[in-house]
Amino acid sequence: DGTEAFRRARDAWAKGAQRDGARRLLALAAKAGWRAEELAGDRPPTPAAWKRELSVEARAEDLAFVAAAARYAVERELRVARDDASALEAALERGFPRGHVLVIAAGKVDSNLPLAKRLLAAGRRMTFAIQRGGKWGDGPVVLGPVLEALLAGTGKSCDGGAEAKLGELVGDDARTLASELGKLVAYLGERACISAADVEAVVTRAAADPFFALGNAVEARDLAGAMAVLDRSLEDGVSPFLVLATLASTVRRLVVERERARKLVGERRLGSAREYEALVFPHIPEAEVGKRQPYGFWMKYQAAQRYRRDELLRGLRDLADADLGMKTGALERPLLERALWRLLGTAGEREEQS
Repeated sequence: DGTEAFRRARDAWAKGAQRDGARRLLALAAKAGWRAEELAGDRPPTPAAWKRELSVEARAEDLAFVAAAARYAVERELRVARDDASALEAALERGFPRGHVLVIAAGKVDSNLPLAKRLLAAGRRMTFAIQRGGKWGDGPVVLGPVLEALLAGTGKSCDGGAEAKLGELVGDDARTLASELGKLVAYLGERACISAADVEAVVTRAAADPFFALGNAVEARDLAGAMAVLDRSLEDGVSPFLVLATLASTVRRLVVERERARKLVGERRLGSAREYEALVFPHIPEAEVGKRQPYGFWMKYQAAQRYRRDELLRGLRDLADADLGMKTGALERPLLERALWRLLGTAGEREEQS
């Protein structure tokens, strides 16, 4: 899991454990064939390269950490930590006795890693993950088939409300889902159908919002959704400063997309992805595009058009004020809520609440 490994390296560095953070970073970078000298050089890997090679979403502040940790590693001649997959690689090299089967279970599999490629070439991958709906797999979890299998033989079933509530509280964690269903079956007694009220009474929320959920809500200009994600994130212990950074990154991207199109076509709103690809996409720097497709940029452009230019610029100013306030002792939640409300709310909503 490149994202988790990168987060641990960055967190260790931020807490002052610079040697540990730098070693973790070098171990991760080595999986993509990158050395400390390359990370600290004049042409380090781009965000697109981090995403392509290691599935890491690297932001501007992340690249600053990479550069600092790499320079630290070069100055102290740090070596890459031993890869914990070395024993498995050695076993694959030796081979297994006839009639033996090796089963490897992993929560996530990055098919770009050399070890994963070798395993996939030698055997077969079987996916048991809970699926998500939506065109891009970004919709709610689809629990129906899993619930049916887990409840088989118990004489119990789930209604639609219970299924939706379980998806909200548990998400796609199959182990937690199985555990919570066991509690629900015992709680139900003689009743045959699990309801949303039963789930509310028994199940504790374990699902965390994906890191992009808040950004998606801002892009959709969904005030209620953004406030809900903010509330859940803070309850889950997510750092308010990470929330602020996510918001700032999202709003900056919307400003960039709006201004990029405005410089080329003025305030006229482009009506189709084809028109955007013809008029705007050719002017985006190649380094920024990387292997990304025009449609992704078009979607960001559409999100930016849900805001006026002055609203986005005011949003950046509000986030800067929130940053200053949070760093000088003010309560984080009210500052973040105010910034979201002023950015996402309509003029009528803002006037009603003031």
